Amino acid sequence: MTKQILSMRNVPISIIGFLLLMTTAIIGCAILSNAYPVMSLHPVLLTQDDLPTMQLTKSESERTSGPTGLSLITECEQQWGDGQMTIYYYLFNATSTAQKAAWPLFPAKTNHRPEPNPKEVIGDATWRVKKGYIYFVKNNVVVHIMSYRDSPNQLQFARDVARKIDAKIDAVSPKK
Repeated sequence: MTKQILSMRNVPISIIGFLLLMTTAIIGCAILSNAYPVMSLHPVLLTQDDLPTMQLTKSESERTSGPTGLSLITECEQQWGDGQMTIYYYLFNATSTAQKAAWPLFPAKTNHRPEPNPKEVIGDATWRVKKGYIYFVKNNVVVHIMSYRDSPNQLQFARDVARKIDAKIDAVSPKK
């Protein structure tokens, strides 16, 4: 039996192979982090501490295959204050998919329109459906907020809630 001795001419090939393996892993992680800026809905869901004046009455998540043609990973529904507000969260596999999905998710909402005031845009894009109903897209998450409060500032309340969720999405999104 002959002993193999590491020689200098085998070392460059080993180093090149190692560097190639590491580069592939780093590039793969970068691609994955861009495709899934938000990996789970759990850290972006509102908690009782976020809205201390309202009671969280229902919070249900479900894994879904989503509407036909959309890569929806999961969705969640939260109800607050005995029917005063309902929030739907939708997590998609990519930011571009979430942006494309915003229209098909709410086809029955014929009176929705893009937010006309640029200072009131939340996330990447915001739409108003009617008084107190808004939805917005941020990274790979679509959020639909329906406020049923009987008050003149119903739309402002929905915007304030949306900003809290937007901040939570920012907190869990990778920094660029």
